[in-house]
Amino acid sequence: MHDHDHEHNCSSHHEKGLPTPSPTLDGVSDSGSQNAAQQQRLQVLRRLQTATVLCLCFMTIEVIGGFWAGSLAVLSDAAHLLADTASFAIAIVANYLARMPSTVTHTYGLQRTESLAALFSMVSLAIVCVGLASEASRRLYHIVMQDDAAEELLNVDGRLMSGIATIGVCVNIVLALVLGEHHVHLPSYGDSHGHDHHHDHVHPATESSALLPKSTNGDVEHCVIHNDEAVPDKARNVNLHAAYLHVLGDLAQSVAVLIAGIVIWLKPSWAIVDPICTLGFCGLVFYSTLGVLRSSIAVLLEEVPPHVSWQDVYDDLSALESLTKVHDLHIWCISDGVTVVSLHASAVDGHVDQALRDVNRVCQKHKLQHITAQLQTASVEECITCTQSNLNCKS
Repeated sequence: MHDHDHEHNCSSHHEKGLPTPSPTLDGVSDSGSQNAAQQQRLQVLRRLQTATVLCLCFMTIEVIGGFWAGSLAVLSDAAHLLADTASFAIAIVANYLARMPSTVTHTYGLQRTESLAALFSMVSLAIVCVGLASEASRRLYHIVMQDDAAEELLNVDGRLMSGIATIGVCVNIVLALVLGEHHVHLPSYGDSHGHDHHHDHVHPATESSALLPKSTNGDVEHCVIHNDEAVPDKARNVNLHAAYLHVLGDLAQSVAVLIAGIVIWLKPSWAIVDPICTLGFCGLVFYSTLGVLRSSIAVLLEEVPPHVSWQDVYDDLSALESLTKVHDLHIWCISDGVTVVSLHASAVDGHVDQALRDVNRVCQKHKLQHITAQLQTASVEECITCTQSNLNCKS
Protein backbone atom coordinates (compact mmCIF):
# COMPACT_ATOMS: atom_id res chain seq x y z
CA MET A 1 0.00 0.00 0.00
CA HIS A 2 1.41 3.38 -0.94
CA ASP A 3 0.44 6.93 -0.19
CA HIS A 4 -0.23 8.92 -3.35
CA ASP A 5 -1.35 12.48 -2.73
CA HIS A 6 -1.37 15.34 -5.22
CA GLU A 7 -2.01 19.02 -4.95
CA HIS A 8 -3.35 20.86 -7.95
CA ASN A 9 -2.92 24.55 -8.52
CA CYS A 10 -6.62 25.07 -8.99
CA SER A 11 -6.70 28.71 -9.94
CA SER A 12 -4.03 28.67 -12.63
CA HIS A 13 -5.34 25.57 -14.37
CA HIS A 14 -8.95 26.65 -14.19
CA GLU A 15 -8.00 29.92 -15.80
CA LYS A 16 -6.27 28.13 -18.65
CA GLY A 17 -9.03 25.54 -18.96
CA LEU A 18 -6.49 22.72 -19.05
CA PRO A 19 -6.56 19.36 -17.29
CA THR A 20 -4.49 19.55 -14.12
CA PRO A 21 -1.18 17.65 -14.25
CA SER A 22 -0.27 15.12 -11.60
CA PRO A 23 2.93 16.33 -9.95
CA THR A 24 4.97 14.25 -7.58
CA LEU A 25 6.92 15.60 -4.65
CA ASP A 26 9.64 16.63 -7.06
CA GLY A 27 7.16 18.12 -9.51
CA VAL A 28 7.82 15.42 -12.07
CA SER A 29 5.00 13.20 -13.34
CA ASP A 30 5.39 9.51 -12.75
CA SER A 31 4.95 7.69 -16.05
CA GLY A 32 6.03 4.29 -14.77
CA SER A 33 2.80 3.43 -13.01
CA GLN A 34 0.72 4.80 -15.87
CA ASN A 35 2.74 2.66 -18.30
CA ALA A 36 2.04 -0.35 -16.09
CA ALA A 37 -1.67 0.41 -16.28
CA GLN A 38 -1.40 0.70 -20.07
CA GLN A 39 0.37 -2.66 -20.19
CA GLN A 40 -2.43 -4.17 -18.12
CA ARG A 41 -5.03 -2.95 -20.60
CA LEU A 42 -2.90 -4.19 -23.51
CA GLN A 43 -2.96 -7.64 -21.91
CA VAL A 44 -6.75 -7.46 -21.78
CA LEU A 45 -6.77 -6.35 -25.43
CA ARG A 46 -4.68 -9.34 -26.55
CA ARG A 47 -7.00 -11.74 -24.75
CA LEU A 48 -10.07 -10.18 -26.34
CA GLN A 49 -8.50 -10.34 -29.82
CA THR A 50 -7.64 -14.02 -29.41
CA ALA A 51 -11.15 -14.78 -28.16
CA THR A 52 -12.69 -12.93 -31.12
CA VAL A 53 -10.78 -15.01 -33.68
CA LEU A 54 -11.70 -18.28 -31.94
CA CYS A 55 -15.36 -17.24 -31.74
CA LEU A 56 -15.54 -16.40 -35.44
CA CYS A 57 -14.02 -19.74 -36.46
CA PHE A 58 -16.26 -21.87 -34.27
CA MET A 59 -19.38 -19.83 -35.05
CA THR A 60 -18.94 -20.66 -38.74
CA ILE A 61 -18.68 -24.37 -37.91
CA GLU A 62 -21.79 -24.25 -35.71
CA VAL A 63 -23.95 -22.41 -38.27
CA ILE A 64 -23.14 -25.00 -40.95
CA GLY A 65 -23.49 -27.93 -38.56
CA GLY A 66 -26.67 -26.59 -36.94
CA PHE A 67 -28.52 -26.37 -40.26
CA TRP A 68 -27.19 -29.75 -41.31
CA ALA A 69 -28.28 -31.43 -38.05
CA GLY A 70 -31.54 -29.46 -37.81
CA SER A 71 -30.76 -28.61 -34.18
CA LEU A 72 -32.07 -25.41 -32.60
CA ALA A 73 -29.69 -25.92 -29.69
CA VAL A 74 -26.66 -25.82 -32.00
CA LEU A 75 -28.01 -22.81 -33.92
CA SER A 76 -28.78 -21.05 -30.64
CA ASP A 77 -25.20 -21.58 -29.55
CA ALA A 78 -24.04 -20.12 -32.88
CA ALA A 79 -26.28 -17.09 -32.34
CA HIS A 80 -24.80 -16.71 -28.89
CA LEU A 81 -21.31 -16.82 -30.38
CA LEU A 82 -22.33 -14.08 -32.82
CA ALA A 83 -23.36 -11.92 -29.87
CA ASP A 84 -20.07 -12.82 -28.19
CA THR A 85 -18.07 -11.77 -31.24
CA ALA A 86 -19.89 -8.44 -31.47
CA SER A 87 -19.42 -7.78 -27.77
CA PHE A 88 -15.73 -8.70 -27.97
CA ALA A 89 -15.27 -6.28 -30.87
CA ILE A 90 -16.95 -3.49 -28.92
CA ALA A 91 -14.89 -4.37 -25.85
CA ILE A 92 -11.73 -4.06 -27.95
CA VAL A 93 -12.78 -0.59 -29.10
CA ALA A 94 -13.67 0.37 -25.52
CA ASN A 95 -10.32 -0.91 -24.30
CA TYR A 96 -8.56 1.29 -26.83
CA LEU A 97 -10.63 4.35 -25.89
CA ALA A 98 -10.12 3.77 -22.15
CA ARG A 99 -6.35 3.91 -22.70
CA MET A 100 -6.51 7.33 -24.29
CA PRO A 101 -5.17 10.20 -22.17
CA SER A 102 -7.39 12.92 -20.76
CA THR A 103 -8.00 16.01 -22.88
CA VAL A 104 -9.45 19.48 -22.39
CA THR A 105 -12.76 17.99 -23.58
CA HIS A 106 -12.64 14.73 -21.60
CA THR A 107 -10.72 15.64 -18.47
CA TYR A 108 -11.14 12.16 -16.98
CA GLY A 109 -10.33 10.44 -20.26
CA LEU A 110 -12.75 7.92 -21.76
CA GLN A 111 -12.62 5.28 -19.05
CA ARG A 112 -16.40 4.96 -18.90
CA THR A 113 -16.45 3.41 -22.36
CA GLU A 114 -15.61 0.14 -20.61
CA SER A 115 -18.82 0.32 -18.58
CA LEU A 116 -20.75 1.25 -21.73
CA ALA A 117 -19.27 -1.71 -23.60
CA ALA A 118 -20.04 -4.09 -20.73
CA LEU A 119 -23.61 -2.78 -20.63
CA PHE A 120 -24.02 -3.34 -24.38
CA SER A 121 -22.51 -6.81 -24.08
CA MET A 122 -24.93 -7.88 -21.36
CA VAL A 123 -27.98 -6.30 -23.05
CA SER A 124 -27.16 -8.03 -26.35
CA LEU A 125 -26.75 -11.33 -24.52
CA ALA A 126 -30.09 -10.86 -22.76
CA ILE A 127 -31.82 -10.08 -26.09
CA VAL A 128 -30.36 -13.22 -27.66
CA CYS A 129 -31.57 -15.27 -24.69
CA VAL A 130 -35.10 -13.88 -24.97
CA GLY A 131 -35.21 -14.65 -28.71
CA LEU A 132 -33.94 -18.19 -28.24
CA ALA A 133 -36.31 -18.84 -25.35
CA SER A 134 -39.21 -17.69 -27.52
CA GLU A 135 -38.25 -20.06 -30.34
CA ALA A 136 -37.65 -22.92 -27.91
CA SER A 137 -41.09 -22.34 -26.37
CA ARG A 138 -42.66 -22.42 -29.84
CA ARG A 139 -40.96 -25.73 -30.66
CA LEU A 140 -41.86 -27.18 -27.30
CA TYR A 141 -45.50 -26.23 -27.82
CA HIS A 142 -45.69 -27.91 -31.24
CA ILE A 143 -43.98 -31.07 -29.96
CA VAL A 144 -46.28 -31.34 -26.94
CA MET A 145 -49.38 -30.66 -29.04
CA GLN A 146 -48.25 -33.21 -31.66
CA ASP A 147 -49.47 -31.00 -34.51
CA ASP A 148 -48.31 -30.93 -38.13
CA ALA A 149 -45.09 -29.07 -37.32
CA ALA A 150 -44.05 -31.57 -34.65
CA GLU A 151 -42.75 -34.22 -37.06
CA GLU A 152 -40.29 -31.83 -38.68
CA LEU A 153 -39.15 -30.49 -35.30
CA LEU A 154 -38.51 -34.01 -34.03
CA ASN A 155 -36.16 -34.72 -36.94
CA VAL A 156 -32.87 -33.94 -35.16
CA ASP A 157 -29.54 -35.63 -35.90
CA GLY A 158 -28.36 -36.46 -32.38
CA ARG A 159 -25.01 -37.86 -33.52
CA LEU A 160 -23.99 -34.74 -35.45
CA MET A 161 -25.41 -32.57 -32.70
CA SER A 162 -23.23 -34.36 -30.12
CA GLY A 163 -20.12 -34.07 -32.29
CA ILE A 164 -20.52 -30.32 -32.77
CA ALA A 165 -21.31 -29.83 -29.09
CA THR A 166 -18.15 -31.72 -28.12
CA ILE A 167 -16.10 -29.33 -30.23
CA GLY A 168 -18.02 -26.48 -28.62
CA VAL A 169 -17.14 -27.64 -25.12
CA CYS A 170 -13.45 -27.82 -26.06
CA VAL A 171 -13.43 -24.41 -27.74
CA ASN A 172 -15.25 -22.74 -24.87
CA ILE A 173 -12.86 -24.25 -22.35
CA VAL A 174 -10.02 -22.73 -24.39
CA LEU A 175 -11.85 -19.38 -24.47
CA ALA A 176 -12.39 -19.54 -20.71
CA LEU A 177 -8.66 -20.09 -20.24
CA VAL A 178 -7.84 -17.21 -22.61
CA LEU A 179 -10.20 -14.83 -20.82
CA GLY A 180 -9.50 -16.20 -17.33
CA GLU A 181 -9.16 -13.30 -14.91
CA HIS A 182 -6.45 -14.69 -12.67
CA HIS A 183 -3.85 -12.01 -13.45
CA VAL A 184 -5.73 -9.12 -15.05
CA HIS A 185 -7.23 -6.62 -12.65
CA LEU A 186 -8.20 -3.01 -12.28
CA PRO A 187 -8.83 -1.43 -8.91
CA SER A 188 -12.45 -1.97 -7.97
CA TYR A 189 -14.80 -2.93 -5.22
CA GLY A 190 -13.72 -5.42 -2.60
CA ASP A 191 -12.42 -8.28 -4.73
CA SER A 192 -9.04 -9.57 -3.67
CA HIS A 193 -8.24 -12.46 -5.96
CA GLY A 194 -5.45 -11.15 -8.09
CA HIS A 195 -1.87 -10.02 -8.37
CA ASP A 196 -1.70 -6.96 -10.61
CA HIS A 197 -3.01 -3.70 -9.26
CA HIS A 198 -2.90 -0.67 -11.53
CA HIS A 199 -4.98 2.22 -12.66
CA ASP A 200 -4.46 5.25 -14.79
CA HIS A 201 -3.77 7.80 -12.06
CA VAL A 202 -1.25 6.10 -9.82
CA HIS A 203 1.81 8.09 -8.74
CA PRO A 204 4.86 7.60 -6.53
CA ALA A 205 4.49 7.56 -2.78
CA THR A 206 4.65 10.93 -1.06
CA GLU A 207 3.84 12.25 2.35
CA SER A 208 0.38 13.76 2.32
CA SER A 209 1.48 16.64 4.49
CA ALA A 210 4.27 17.58 2.08
CA LEU A 211 1.82 18.46 -0.65
CA LEU A 212 -0.73 20.33 1.43
CA PRO A 213 -1.03 24.04 0.72
CA LYS A 214 0.42 26.63 3.02
CA SER A 215 -1.98 28.68 5.10
CA THR A 216 -3.23 31.84 3.48
CA ASN A 217 -4.99 34.90 4.75
CA GLY A 218 -7.97 34.56 2.41
CA ASP A 219 -11.41 33.59 3.56
CA VAL A 220 -11.72 30.74 1.06
CA GLU A 221 -9.42 27.76 0.70
CA HIS A 222 -9.78 25.39 -2.29
CA CYS A 223 -7.60 22.35 -2.67
CA VAL A 224 -7.72 19.14 -4.68
CA ILE A 225 -6.18 16.03 -3.17
CA HIS A 226 -5.56 12.86 -5.14
CA ASN A 227 -5.26 10.00 -2.71
CA ASP A 228 -4.38 6.72 -4.36
CA GLU A 229 -3.36 5.02 -1.15
CA ALA A 230 -7.01 4.33 -0.62
CA VAL A 231 -7.34 2.13 -3.68
CA PRO A 232 -9.71 -0.73 -2.79
CA ASP A 233 -8.81 -4.35 -3.16
CA LYS A 234 -8.12 -5.60 -6.65
CA ALA A 235 -11.00 -6.67 -8.82
CA ARG A 236 -12.02 -7.67 -12.29
CA ASN A 237 -11.72 -5.56 -15.37
CA VAL A 238 -15.40 -5.02 -16.15
CA ASN A 239 -14.97 -5.64 -19.89
CA LEU A 240 -12.97 -8.80 -19.38
CA HIS A 241 -15.51 -10.03 -16.85
CA ALA A 242 -18.38 -9.40 -19.28
CA ALA A 243 -16.53 -11.36 -21.95
CA TYR A 244 -15.80 -14.11 -19.46
CA LEU A 245 -19.49 -14.37 -18.58
CA HIS A 246 -20.29 -14.74 -22.27
CA VAL A 247 -17.84 -17.62 -22.52
CA LEU A 248 -19.17 -19.32 -19.38
CA GLY A 249 -22.65 -19.04 -20.88
CA ASP A 250 -21.38 -20.63 -24.08
CA LEU A 251 -19.73 -23.41 -22.12
CA ALA A 252 -22.95 -24.12 -20.22
CA GLN A 253 -24.86 -24.14 -23.51
CA SER A 254 -22.35 -26.48 -25.15
CA VAL A 255 -22.56 -28.90 -22.23
CA ALA A 256 -26.36 -28.78 -22.39
CA VAL A 257 -26.31 -29.35 -26.16
CA LEU A 258 -23.89 -32.25 -25.70
CA ILE A 259 -26.17 -33.90 -23.14
CA ALA A 260 -29.23 -33.31 -25.34
CA GLY A 261 -27.38 -34.64 -28.39
CA ILE A 262 -26.35 -37.84 -26.63
CA VAL A 263 -29.91 -38.37 -25.37
CA ILE A 264 -31.39 -37.79 -28.85
CA TRP A 265 -28.69 -39.98 -30.42
CA LEU A 266 -29.63 -42.86 -28.11
CA LYS A 267 -33.38 -42.09 -28.08
CA PRO A 268 -34.39 -40.22 -31.28
CA SER A 269 -37.98 -39.92 -30.04
CA TRP A 270 -36.76 -37.75 -27.17
CA ALA A 271 -36.03 -34.76 -29.41
CA ILE A 272 -38.07 -32.66 -26.99
CA VAL A 273 -34.87 -32.49 -24.93
CA ASP A 274 -33.45 -30.03 -27.51
CA PRO A 275 -35.81 -27.09 -26.77
CA ILE A 276 -35.88 -27.95 -23.05
CA CYS A 277 -32.08 -27.61 -22.87
CA THR A 278 -32.30 -24.33 -24.78
CA LEU A 279 -34.81 -22.94 -22.27
CA GLY A 280 -32.65 -24.00 -19.34
CA PHE A 281 -29.57 -22.45 -20.91
CA CYS A 282 -31.35 -19.17 -21.62
CA GLY A 283 -32.54 -18.87 -18.03
CA LEU A 284 -29.07 -19.56 -16.67
CA VAL A 285 -27.29 -17.08 -18.94
CA PHE A 286 -29.92 -14.38 -18.48
CA TYR A 287 -29.46 -14.62 -14.73
CA SER A 288 -25.67 -14.38 -15.12
CA THR A 289 -25.99 -11.00 -16.88
CA LEU A 290 -27.72 -9.28 -13.95
CA GLY A 291 -24.58 -8.61 -11.91
CA VAL A 292 -22.66 -6.89 -14.71
CA LEU A 293 -25.80 -5.00 -15.76
CA ARG A 294 -26.21 -3.66 -12.25
CA SER A 295 -22.56 -2.62 -11.86
CA SER A 296 -22.38 -0.97 -15.30
CA ILE A 297 -25.58 1.00 -14.76
CA ALA A 298 -24.38 2.01 -11.28
CA VAL A 299 -21.21 3.53 -12.76
CA LEU A 300 -23.08 5.33 -15.54
CA LEU A 301 -25.65 6.73 -13.09
CA GLU A 302 -22.86 7.81 -10.72
CA GLU A 303 -24.15 5.82 -7.79
CA VAL A 304 -22.21 5.65 -4.55
CA PRO A 305 -19.90 2.60 -4.90
CA PRO A 306 -21.13 -0.52 -3.07
CA HIS A 307 -18.04 -0.65 -0.84
CA VAL A 308 -18.74 2.86 0.49
CA SER A 309 -21.43 4.12 2.87
CA TRP A 310 -22.25 7.77 2.15
CA GLN A 311 -23.66 8.19 5.66
CA ASP A 312 -20.53 6.76 7.32
CA VAL A 313 -18.27 9.08 5.33
CA TYR A 314 -20.46 12.06 6.19
CA ASP A 315 -20.54 11.13 9.88
CA ASP A 316 -16.76 10.70 10.05
CA LEU A 317 -16.16 14.04 8.32
CA SER A 318 -18.68 15.81 10.53
CA ALA A 319 -16.96 14.41 13.63
CA LEU A 320 -13.64 16.08 12.74
CA GLU A 321 -12.68 18.79 15.22
CA SER A 322 -11.01 20.79 12.45
CA LEU A 323 -14.31 21.13 10.56
CA THR A 324 -17.42 22.98 11.69
CA LYS A 325 -19.72 22.07 8.82
CA VAL A 326 -19.75 19.54 5.97
CA HIS A 327 -22.15 19.76 3.04
CA ASP A 328 -22.50 18.97 -0.66
CA LEU A 329 -20.78 15.60 -0.21
CA HIS A 330 -20.76 13.52 -3.40
CA ILE A 331 -19.21 10.08 -3.95
CA TRP A 332 -19.23 8.32 -7.32
CA CYS A 333 -17.12 6.35 -9.80
CA ILE A 334 -15.53 7.48 -13.04
CA SER A 335 -15.23 3.83 -14.00
CA ASP A 336 -15.12 0.54 -12.11
CA GLY A 337 -12.73 1.09 -9.21
CA VAL A 338 -11.87 4.74 -9.87
CA THR A 339 -13.69 6.40 -6.98
CA VAL A 340 -14.17 10.16 -6.69
CA VAL A 341 -15.35 12.28 -3.77
CA SER A 342 -16.07 16.00 -3.61
CA LEU A 343 -17.26 18.08 -0.69
CA HIS A 344 -17.71 21.58 0.68
CA ALA A 345 -16.71 22.21 4.29
CA SER A 346 -16.01 24.99 6.77
CA ALA A 347 -12.69 24.72 8.60
CA VAL A 348 -11.88 26.12 12.01
CA ASP A 349 -10.15 29.48 11.51
CA GLY A 350 -6.41 29.01 11.23
CA HIS A 351 -6.63 25.20 10.86
CA VAL A 352 -7.23 24.77 7.14
CA ASP A 353 -4.07 22.68 6.66
CA GLN A 354 -5.07 20.35 9.48
CA ALA A 355 -8.59 20.11 8.09
CA LEU A 356 -7.20 18.96 4.74
CA ARG A 357 -5.08 16.33 6.46
CA ASP A 358 -8.09 15.12 8.41
CA VAL A 359 -10.28 14.96 5.30
CA ASN A 360 -7.56 12.98 3.53
CA ARG A 361 -7.32 10.56 6.46
CA VAL A 362 -11.08 9.93 6.50
CA CYS A 363 -11.12 9.32 2.75
CA GLN A 364 -8.24 6.85 3.08
CA LYS A 365 -10.21 5.01 5.75
CA HIS A 366 -13.16 4.61 3.38
CA LYS A 367 -10.97 3.72 0.36
CA LEU A 368 -11.79 6.87 -1.61
CA GLN A 369 -9.19 7.80 -4.18
CA HIS A 370 -9.66 11.13 -5.95
CA ILE A 371 -10.61 13.79 -3.44
CA THR A 372 -11.74 17.33 -4.18
CA ALA A 373 -12.24 19.30 -0.96
CA GLN A 374 -13.44 22.89 -1.09
CA LEU A 375 -12.80 24.53 2.26
CA GLN A 376 -13.60 27.96 3.59
CA THR A 377 -13.01 29.45 7.01
CA ALA A 378 -15.76 29.08 9.57
CA SER A 379 -16.03 32.86 9.89
CA VAL A 380 -17.80 32.86 6.50
CA GLU A 381 -21.34 31.81 7.38
CA GLU A 382 -22.67 30.91 3.91
CA CYS A 383 -21.11 28.66 1.30
CA ILE A 384 -19.71 31.16 -1.18
CA THR A 385 -19.79 28.80 -4.17
CA CYS A 386 -23.33 27.57 -3.54
CA THR A 387 -24.62 31.08 -2.84
CA GLN A 388 -23.14 32.46 -6.03
CA SER A 389 -24.35 29.48 -8.07
CA ASN A 390 -27.85 29.54 -6.55
CA LEU A 391 -27.45 25.89 -5.62
CA ASN A 392 -28.96 24.12 -2.65
CA CYS A 393 -26.16 22.22 -0.98
CA LYS A 394 -26.90 18.78 0.36
CA SER A 395 -25.63 17.92 3.78
